[in-house]
Amino acid sequence: MCHLTLLTPNGDDATMVIAPEQPDMGQQVSMVYGTLVASPTEMKDQAGATGIYFCFPDVSIRYDGRFRLHATLLRITG
Repeated sequence: MCHLTLLTPNGDDATMVIAPEQPDMGQQVSMVYGTLVASPTEMKDQAGATGIYFCFPDVSIRYDGRFRLHATLLRITG
């Protein structure tokens, strides 16, 4: 499995922030939307070589800015 986390450029967690349109309310909002966990899928790359990939087709970030996406790989065995 692979899990995505949104980080600031210096590596701090940016998943939740105070809503910039109402900072005096102190309401926290989620910065990242979509499916943040994916299973491995065997696909071919542009050169035709087979590989294992993780797809996140619907991930989006609520506000513009500079961020990093951190991917955590987990091996789940049964």
